[in-house]
Amino acid sequence: MIYYIDSDLPTFKRLRFAPGLNVLLATKSDESTRHDTRNRAGKSSLVDLVRYLLGGERGDLLEREALRGYKFEASVDVGNTRLEVSRTTSARSKPVITYIGVPGTTAPPAGSLNITAWRACLGASVFGLASEAADRREQYSPSLRSLLAYFARKEASGGFHEPRTHTRQQLVWDWQVNLSYLLGLDWRLAQQRQLMRDRDETLRKRATDAAASSAEVQNEHARALTRATHLQEELDTFRVHPRYAELEREASGITSSLADLADQNTLDHVIVEQMESAIASEAPPQDDDCLSVFTELGVLMPTVVRARFDQVREFHMSVIRNRRLYLEGELLVARERIRQRDSMVESLDARRAEIMSILQSHGALEHFGHLQGELTREQVALERLGTQLEETRKVEEERTQLRVEVEQLHLRLQRDLSERTSVVDETIRTFQAITSRIYGDAGRGTLTIEAASNGVQITPQIHGDSSRGVKSMAIFCFDMTVATMAARQGLGPGFVIHDSHIFDAVDERQVAEALRYGVDFTADTGLQYIVTMNEDDFPASLLPSDFESTYVLPTRLTDKGADGGLFGFRFD
Repeated sequence: MIYYIDSDLPTFKRLRFAPGLNVLLATKSDESTRHDTRNRAGKSSLVDLVRYLLGGERGDLLEREALRGYKFEASVDVGNTRLEVSRTTSARSKPVITYIGVPGTTAPPAGSLNITAWRACLGASVFGLASEAADRREQYSPSLRSLLAYFARKEASGGFHEPRTHTRQQLVWDWQVNLSYLLGLDWRLAQQRQLMRDRDETLRKRATDAAASSAEVQNEHARALTRATHLQEELDTFRVHPRYAELEREASGITSSLADLADQNTLDHVIVEQMESAIASEAPPQDDDCLSVFTELGVLMPTVVRARFDQVREFHMSVIRNRRLYLEGELLVARERIRQRDSMVESLDARRAEIMSILQSHGALEHFGHLQGELTREQVALERLGTQLEETRKVEEERTQLRVEVEQLHLRLQRDLSERTSVVDETIRTFQAITSRIYGDAGRGTLTIEAASNGVQITPQIHGDSSRGVKSMAIFCFDMTVATMAARQGLGPGFVIHDSHIFDAVDERQVAEALRYGVDFTADTGLQYIVTMNEDDFPASLLPSDFESTYVLPTRLTDKGADGGLFGFRFD
C-alpha cells in the first residue's frame, strides 16, 4: 500500500492515499481557456514517481532539468513493514535510498541503502526473490523491475500495448518467466525454455558458420582425401633425375634439329626431281633430217660445207654430254646430302627416344617440390575439412538432442500444468469473472494457459478485443487477475496503479463497472487500487451518489494555469 507521495519541490502537490480504491482526477476548471489542457497535468507522472521510488530508473520525466536535485518521498508497505523512502534525482551516478522505520512497525533500522541494496530489499520483501543483484541473480529469473511493472504499467513504454507485456520490447522469456512466477506456475520451465533458445541460437550460428551440412562436408572431405592419396602415391614413386632440365633442353633441341633437317630434305628432294627431269629431257639434235631435205630439193651441198656441218654437230654433242655430266654430278650431290641427313635424323631420333624414356621415368626436382607443395595444401585442406566435418556432425547431433529436450520440456510443462490444475483453473475463473463483471456473461473473456513447444502460452482475450476500448479492458482484467493470484501467494507490492490510458476509448458503462469492480477487488484482496483519469471521463452518473466523495482523492489536478498539475508547473 502507498500512504502518500510528497516532495521537497515547493509546488509539488502532496498526494495521500487510503486503503482500497483511490481515484485521482484531473479536472477542467471554469477559468480554463481553449488553450489549456489536462494533458501533462501529472496523471502518468504518478506512475513514474512510484516506480522510481521503488528502485526504477529516472526515465525521461525525472531527467528533466526542472526536477534536478529535488527529493521525492513516499510511505509504503514493503512486505509487512511500513517504510518511508526518499530518493533524490541529483545523485546521478549513485542514487541513495533513505528509509526510516515507522514507529509501531517492525521496520528495519533507519539508514541509507544504495540502489542495488534497495532493489535487493524490495525484491526479497515484495516478491520473495533470493537476490536482485545482477551479478548474483540467476540468468532468466524473475526480476523486481519486470514483476513490479505488471502493477504499475507505463504508457510511454508501451505498457498498454497488450496484456502479457509491460513494454513493447519485452522478450518472450521475460513475460513467460515473470507471469509464471506471479500466477504460481513453474517459472523455471520458462527459464529452461529460454536457455534452450539460447542454445538453439548458438547452434544456428555455428551451423551458419559451417555453411554446409555434414553430408556435403563429408563429400568434400572424400574428394580432398582422394586428391591427397593420389599425390602421395605420385610422390612415393617419383624419381628425381639430376640432369632432368638439361635433358629436357636437349630433347627440345633435337626436336628442333629434326624439323630443320626435314625441311632441308624436302628442298633437296625437289632438286633431285628437277635434276632427273632435266637429264631425261636432254637429247642430241637430229641433223640427218636437214641433209635429207637439202637432197630432196636437189641442192648439192659442197664437200666443205658438209665438213663444217659435221664439225658443228660434233660440238653440239659435246655440249650436251658436258651438261648431262654436270646434271648427274649435281644429282649425286643432292642425293648424298639427303642420305647424310637421313642418317642424322635416325641418330637424333634414337637419342630423343632415349631422353624421353628417361624423362618419363624420372622427374625434375622442381616438379617434385611442386608436388610436395600440392600435397601439403591438400593435407591442410583435409585437416580443415575433418575439423569442419566433426563440428558439423556435433552441431547436428546437438540440434537433434536439443529438439528432443524441447519436446521433453514441452511434456514436462504439460504435466506441470496438469498438476497445477487448481492454480490454472483459479486464474482462468478469476479472469472470466472480471470480464463477465465488466461485459456481462455475453462478453465473458477467455484466458488460455497451455503448454506449447515454445513454452507456456498465456493468452487473455475478450470477445471483440480488436477494438481499442475492449483491448484496454482486457489489460485491466488481466492486471487484476495477476494481482489477485500474486496476492494469494503473498507476492506483490500491495497495490495496482493505472493511469488514465487504461480507460482510453472505453465506454463509460465499462469504466463505471471497472471502478465498482476496483472497490470489490480491493476489499477481496486487501490490495490498493489507484487510478488516474480526467474528470469528464469519470462516470459519476453511473455510480452511486457517494462514490465520488468516498473514493476520489481530495487533491485534484487541474488545467487551471501552469500550477494546476502534479508538479505545480508545466514542463517546457
